[in-house]
Amino acid sequence: MSRSLKSLFVVVTLLAAAGLACLGAAGLIGSHVDASGVLREPFALIAGGSLLIVASAVVAARAIDGVKIINSSHLK
Repeated sequence: MSRSLKSLFVVVTLLAAAGLACLGAAGLIGSHVDASGVLREPFALIAGGSLLIVASAVVAARAIDGVKIINSSHLK
């Protein structure tokens, strides 16, 4: 594997791990309705975790697409 592909793999792994950590923390914290009827939940962790997972998927897709382009150019 090339050095740039390895670094993209590390970026994808870190983004996915951070996203899963955010979603896991949101699950551990939980949500509840306080005495005045207001819902208290860690919405920032849910949204942030989801965005990090989507970002890791986008980076992975771009990396895979880049590898396909590079490999097809060597075939010519």
